[in-house]
Amino acid sequence: MVRHVREVVAPRIADELARQFQGACGIELDAAAEKMRIRYESALPPSLGYVERSILVEFGGRNSLEPSEPRAIEPYLHGLVEGVEFPVAKVDVLRPERTFWEKATLIHVECGRGRLRPSRERLSRHWYDLARLADHDIGRNALADRTLLADVVKFKKVFYRAGYADYDACGAGGLRLVPDAAMLAALRADFEQMVGSGMFEGQPPVFDQIVDRLRVLERQVNAEPDKPLG
Repeated sequence: MVRHVREVVAPRIADELARQFQGACGIELDAAAEKMRIRYESALPPSLGYVERSILVEFGGRNSLEPSEPRAIEPYLHGLVEGVEFPVAKVDVLRPERTFWEKATLIHVECGRGRLRPSRERLSRHWYDLARLADHDIGRNALADRTLLADVVKFKKVFYRAGYADYDACGAGGLRLVPDAAMLAALRADFEQMVGSGMFEGQPPVFDQIVDRLRVLERQVNAEPDKPLG
């Protein structure tokens, strides 16, 4: 896989970017050839430095592909510009019910860490995403599928082990979705940066409402604990 990415995939993408965008885009490949970042110039104004002008493509094998479903991927401008035909890709994507539990367990682990990661990754978006999913049929369907939570926990215990993770607690009445006060304050600041960058159309959500929704969700999940997840 590493050799294929380095010798086939990366050169092909680099050639296409050079041909179509005349040097306005470029790629960066990490040492393990698992992550490729495609950097681009945007016609839109900078978003205060919060949103990077790049696309991350991951080739690693530490992500589950099941359950999946076929979806058509269209550009945002599809159907809005008369006389222009945009490409449409049909791909298999991870079902959002698994994404729900992936987000929930990621947040649980971050709460166990006790502080935001010392990296540039923006994390408050995960709290927002989970709160929104919880109010959608996606969240309701995921809550009804505890075997999917068990599978997510099993997978993460193999590929994302950490001393503070305590994955078994996720299905045994100990899921954490709301961190301690210090981390919550850091998340609030990160979320306010995200709002200020123009990530939301119209009236942005209120951070306290997101936290309140996740408190309710946390109690809901923990009220019906499974057997310890192995």
